[in-house]
Amino acid sequence: MRKDLWHCRSPKTNRQSIESNAANVMSRMHMAKSLWRVIATVRIGADDVSATWQTRYYMEGKERDNMRALTIYQPWASLIAAGVKQYETRNWATKHRGPIAIHAGLKKYNDYGFLGDEVINKMEAALIASGKSYLIFDLPFGAVIATAELVGCWEIAEDPEGPFLCVEWDGKNGDHELIVKGDELLFGDWTPGRYAFELLNVKLLSTPVYCRGKQGIWNIGEDLYEQVKRYDG
Repeated sequence: MRKDLWHCRSPKTNRQSIESNAANVMSRMHMAKSLWRVIATVRIGADDVSATWQTRYYMEGKERDNMRALTIYQPWASLIAAGVKQYETRNWATKHRGPIAIHAGLKKYNDYGFLGDEVINKMEAALIASGKSYLIFDLPFGAVIATAELVGCWEIAEDPEGPFLCVEWDGKNGDHELIVKGDELLFGDWTPGRYAFELLNVKLLSTPVYCRGKQGIWNIGEDLYEQVKRYDG
């Protein structure tokens, strides 16, 4: 049937179809050349505005890619945000070093009695002493509450002469050692074989940024990054 219809078409109709297709191809080629000129202009910096925009976008995107987050249950997240807990203990190690957002997990305990009165009293006293009002009276859940610098990951081991010995971890046991004492021991699980993330330069956000957390160390998105940066320090 299609063969019969083809033979019924006039030569003029076929010529018009061919000319139309050729025009479409030429139009697409012209658009491709125009697009390439725009891309080339930005790349070689012929347009200062476009080049500046590209550089700024790249640098901000790189900064966002380097921002990670760590979800921590309350009240331990607030203890870090208040500057009274320097190490976050985990059963896994990380090679990440650099900026990190402290995210307070959504999980709530109905009773913190399992911690013991001494630990609970120490936690409350530490938060009150910090003077950070929203950490004391209304602990935020499911929100980024601070930023910090993750500067080290220590492997926890027993120390014959002290409470605990931490051996710096960099893919293998290092030569640097750290003895952990005081209230820090009450604010983490220092079982030998676990790891302690060392956090410095902690900055409490002026307003919690509410968002969903994740397991492990995770990347924050563009919108969340902008909000964290707005309320950081």
